[in-house]
Amino acid sequence: MLKKMVLNIGGVFSVLSAIMLFAVLSSILLARLLSPHDFGEFALMRTLILFIPPLAVWGQDIATARFFSRNDATRYQWDTAFKKILAVAIILVTLGVAVSWFVYKLEAAKLAGLFVAAVSFSSIILFSNLMRSRARYTEAILMLNGFRGLFFFVLVVVYFSASITKYYAIFGYIFIIALVAFVDIGYSFRTIERGVQKVPKEFYASGLILMGSQMAVTIMTSLDSLLVPRMLGYDSLALYAAALVPIQAFNILGRAGKYVWVPEFGRSER
Repeated sequence: MLKKMVLNIGGVFSVLSAIMLFAVLSSILLARLLSPHDFGEFALMRTLILFIPPLAVWGQDIATARFFSRNDATRYQWDTAFKKILAVAIILVTLGVAVSWFVYKLEAAKLAGLFVAAVSFSSIILFSNLMRSRARYTEAILMLNGFRGLFFFVLVVVYFSASITKYYAIFGYIFIIALVAFVDIGYSFRTIERGVQKVPKEFYASGLILMGSQMAVTIMTSLDSLLVPRMLGYDSLALYAAALVPIQAFNILGRAGKYVWVPEFGRSER
């Protein structure tokens, strides 16, 4: 089991390293091409897009990884369960968007884009964890984080065809997330069969139990970027976001390990 886990962690680490390299390049490119104020606005939108969905799925992402690592997903109506989870997620995303408007006074177009991106990313989180539960880690990590790398190539295309503005950056980011969500959902439905057995209530209950730790981690890792624009303005957030870029490299191995540990330990009776 340990050897298998090490190999899986190595595979996830390699893929995640490549993705995060392109994500870092995206931040560097935008920091050089946009004004500090505009880059700060983009950084805030990106933070909100990545902050709201982990809270909106109310712990069911971890529940998916754990439950279907022990139970064959093809026996269950996982699609029906996901519809219920996403229905609640939409309500919670709407609440998150409303709070974002109240705190940051975002314009209507950004609020609409935030809603679309947050719902799309919520579905990405769920469907990637379904793939993760089946020990298909490379595919799962691409489903979850592929949009970060893909965004760099979109920026390059825009850079050579038109000047990059904050609106190109923000709505390009939103478009890529929505596109990846559509691909992830389609791929999951094509590759994983749906069964006739209903997902038991313990599935949802286990997610709710784990929701507290998930919320704590999400809030602690994003709180600084959410407070800086309110306290110091967008220019300071731009500088702060640029300074954090090198730190991302040190998080990759830990994230890769956690990505494999959760379903593998859930699967093992030992």
